[in-house]
Amino acid sequence: MALERGETSDFWIGAYVFNLAIGELLAIGIPIAWVIATWPNPSWGRVELLAIVLCVLLPLLFFPFSRTLWLAWDLSFRPSEPGDRVQQTAGHRPR
Repeated sequence: MALERGETSDFWIGAYVFNLAIGELLAIGIPIAWVIATWPNPSWGRVELLAIVLCVLLPLLFFPFSRTLWLAWDLSFRPSEPGDRVQQTAGHRPR
């Protein structure tokens, strides 16, 4: 796969953390922005429902982008090395 970096299986932990952090920051930031925009009479029930839905959906929707962004960030600090991209041969899938 083109988005693999060598043999380390722990490489994607950073992508998972990145996904969770960005997803949850947006999930709390959007309801806060809504409360500020509708102050002094925000609809608290709708704000709570929106926050719950965003906390569940944003990490799921952001997952493909987080892997790509994490790889780009990692490549900026640690340039590509031999063995980062595993070549596939006929009938053989890399692990």
